[in-house]
Amino acid sequence: MKKFFALFLALVLSLGLFAACDDGTPSPSPEHNSYTVTVSCGEGGSYSLSHENPVPENTKVTLTVSPDEGYAVEEVLFGGSKVGLTDNKYSFPVTADVSISITFKAESAEPPAPQSCTVTVTCGTGGTYALSPASDFHVGDKVTLTLSPYSGYAAGEVKVNGAPAVLDGNVCKFTLEGDTGVEISFDQIPSHSVTVNCGAGGSYALSPNRSSYYEGTEVTLTVTANEHFAVDTVKLNGTDVLLNEENAYTFTVTEATVIEITFEDTRYKKVTVNCGQGGSYSLSPEGPLYYEGTDVTLTVTPETGYRVGKVLVDGAEVTLADGSYSFTVNQPTTVEINFVRMEDVFPADVCGVWNPFLSLGTLGETITVNQDTILFGGKECEVKEKDGALSFTYTDDEGTSFVYTPSYRLIREGLYLFSISYTDLSDNSTATAYYLKEGLDYYTYSYPAEFIGEWETMEGAALAVSVTETELTVGMSRAIVMNYDETSKTLTMMSAGDIFTLQYSESALLYKQTTADGDVELTLSKVVGATPVLIPQYAGTYTSKDGKNILVVNEDGTAKYSTDSGTSYHDAVFCPADKFGLQKNAFTINYGQLTMNADFLTDVGLGIRVWIRQGSKTGVELYASDYREPYLTVEIDCGEHGSYTLSPQQEEYHAGDEVTITITADEGYMFDTFERLDFYGRWSAASHSNNYSYTITITITESMIQNYADVGYKYAYKVTFKADPAQQA
Repeated sequence: MKKFFALFLALVLSLGLFAACDDGTPSPSPEHNSYTVTVSCGEGGSYSLSHENPVPENTKVTLTVSPDEGYAVEEVLFGGSKVGLTDNKYSFPVTADVSISITFKAESAEPPAPQSCTVTVTCGTGGTYALSPASDFHVGDKVTLTLSPYSGYAAGEVKVNGAPAVLDGNVCKFTLEGDTGVEISFDQIPSHSVTVNCGAGGSYALSPNRSSYYEGTEVTLTVTANEHFAVDTVKLNGTDVLLNEENAYTFTVTEATVIEITFEDTRYKKVTVNCGQGGSYSLSPEGPLYYEGTDVTLTVTPETGYRVGKVLVDGAEVTLADGSYSFTVNQPTTVEINFVRMEDVFPADVCGVWNPFLSLGTLGETITVNQDTILFGGKECEVKEKDGALSFTYTDDEGTSFVYTPSYRLIREGLYLFSISYTDLSDNSTATAYYLKEGLDYYTYSYPAEFIGEWETMEGAALAVSVTETELTVGMSRAIVMNYDETSKTLTMMSAGDIFTLQYSESALLYKQTTADGDVELTLSKVVGATPVLIPQYAGTYTSKDGKNILVVNEDGTAKYSTDSGTSYHDAVFCPADKFGLQKNAFTINYGQLTMNADFLTDVGLGIRVWIRQGSKTGVELYASDYREPYLTVEIDCGEHGSYTLSPQQEEYHAGDEVTITITADEGYMFDTFERLDFYGRWSAASHSNNYSYTITITITESMIQNYADVGYKYAYKVTFKADPAQQA
């Protein structure tokens, strides 16, 4: 019992002690940590902390930054990280040692006020101007001056403070360095007349339509033919020009220009007759112009002592019936007539030694043709004529006589083909021998460039054709050229006695021949990789002005062509040719399905220029490194009793140059003859306002230089003088 009471008392006392603590008796506090705040402050200000070090943990500290006058806070780093200030203050709880870095920067001074200045513009006659900005100018401003020339004027010169300024088109830009003076001048553009002489059969229009134009104006001429008419020729200052598909031609006015237009009546076809000495002819109905489809009869009448030799209609020999030949006019037609003296059976250019070319039958040996005899089989045989047919009789050693028929035909200028035929009346068999005149080269011919190369076909029959610059071989036989039609690009040839044609079309040759079994037509394709022909003077590299097109000619005759600045090349075949009498040497460039041609054009003293073209497309000009652009020389042939001056005096005048020519007669003398050289090398009288002095100023243009290319790029006058009758009196 005593033990139980003691335990109860202890329990009550302990509860009483607990109640006393809850009534506000403080308990012992745990121990707190302290930290250090380190501040690094740069030049230009100061700082303060709201609590000194050490700082108890979790205490909130405020950093206040105070920049000096003229400074501003640049950056505050808290523990290496940039922090922002609010009213130049930053607050943070302290939970660990921390470092703060403060830097300041000087505040920039107020920029000075801009300095005002003036711009004074003096503008000459011929246009107006505008400034941007237009007013309120300050030193350092960038000013744009825009010129607006009046019609007939162009921007001349701009000077800023007396110094020439750069004009970009009609715009000049400059920076103001203070008060500025600007001087503007305009140049008057020269005006040239354009005169059009339009023949009957059509009309024309100029756009823009004026009688005179400012130099540099682009003008389009459109020509319209009336019904049944076609444009024949269009000449600009004497030079033929080609109209485009819309019958228009655009040119730039650089000088006084005269345009001449002619038309042809398409309903009429002209028959031209070239009649040699020894006879006459007539046409019925009378010509020379005929409606298409008109039947015309040609009658040829030899004079006494003459006979009709050959009559050719468009190059083909025809046979007269009772002195006449009828034909239908479907195209312009040319008739050639020659006569032979009765005592001269054969004309002079047929007489001579003839060698066998082809023998069909048993005939074929060298013969000699004289004026009225033939040395045949070692015997002199008299040639007789009857009713326009020739014949001679040959008697062999056994006394047997044979009658032969000789004939000749003109195959091309200066070249004849001679033949002798024999008919065996017992079986009507015939034999014919063909002869070529000794000493003449029937095979050499200057072939057009597009024909040159190796050609072959397998269209039903194999045929190989080889064309060099002067020879053509068909199969194993060399061919003789009889005619070349430039319009249709057709060659008429003869080989092994057969007559055939080769027509060039779209990089192929069309072979046509009429045989006893019918007509044969084959298409031949060029063999790529033909053996090149070496002409060393053309070896070198030729480049277009933009550098994209390059032609390389090697010394071994091979060549290559690039259209992409030399990145890739295509093989070329060199084909020299003398085409239409001009020294043009051509390359044929083959790649893919395309064929392009290049002509080498040599200008007098100017180096070599190459013209690349594909079909009718616009060509590309290539230049050798030593090529010089053409120029004009001005030459005055001034006789006694006169003088001349050139201003300026130069050996060469290039496009854009201006030269004044003055020719003056001495005192007591006057002009006698006054001539100028034209484009075609002809001297013709030149107009002059008086007989004592002549002055002209000409501006050299590119077209003017090209116009005078055929006369050696020479602009020339030739003047003689005579005594002035007025002074003599």
